[in-house]
Amino acid sequence: HWGIENRLHWVKDVIFGEDAAPFSNYSAATNWSIILDQLFLLLE
Repeated sequence: HWGIENRLHWVKDVIFGEDAAPFSNYSAATNWSIILDQLFLLLE
């Protein structure tokens, strides 16, 4: 379980640059995170 969870966060942080995303409000950041989750599932 933790391996899958950690891999997802690594891909979102390193490959998709989620931590560097320039969002100023919580809703936009949450929506972007959901989009990245779906993209990751499609590419997997």
